[in-house]
Amino acid sequence: MSLSGDLIRGAAWLLLIAAALMPTITAMRIALLAAGIAWLLHALFVTASLVETVGAALLILVTGSMLARLVAAEYRVSFSPEEQDLLKAMFPRLRRTSARHLLDQGYWLSARAGDALTRAGEPLTHLYYLASGWARILSDGKAIAECPPGTFIGEMTVLTGEPATVSVELGAPSRLWCIPAGTLRRYLDEHPDVRSAFETAFRQALADKLVASNQRAAAAN
Repeated sequence: MSLSGDLIRGAAWLLLIAAALMPTITAMRIALLAAGIAWLLHALFVTASLVETVGAALLILVTGSMLARLVAAEYRVSFSPEEQDLLKAMFPRLRRTSARHLLDQGYWLSARAGDALTRAGEPLTHLYYLASGWARILSDGKAIAECPPGTFIGEMTVLTGEPATVSVELGAPSRLWCIPAGTLRRYLDEHPDVRSAFETAFRQALADKLVASNQRAAAAN
């Protein structure tokens, strides 16, 4: 067997091993498709084996059709304008089908000024995303900061189940997406890719709040 034949066969084996290690179904199927193409090249130009050719062609056909279905499902998914804003701000890299499934675990609501979202010392019931309006953060009954549109409320403790450290109430009529805390924790345990997206969004939200806090402190001095 020629060196090029050995390289093609080795590439096919490496791609099969890579497929087994892929963290998502989509990545696994892409690796399997690439392995099938490598095997087909090996069968056509190296071994001229009919059995190997048919096997590789079947692997390409099956994985290719599955990938095509995934792509078609991605394009069929639709979002409302406020959902698009949420995803763009918080989950820009999440697959459309995953994002649709995630949003469907929660719901949108319109709330009034003065409605309490969290209470200090009490477990968080929901995670909130503030799409419009604003909220005030209270400590010992005094306003210490504000939450503008485009921020999470409750992200610091919602995944741990610990009590809220501060109270948050709306300062104006607002639009929010919310998801029950227990539902979110169970969902993230079952969907590691979505958990990764949430953790990234939470880290960014915390960083933004620290920057805002430092700016307020600097302005007060």
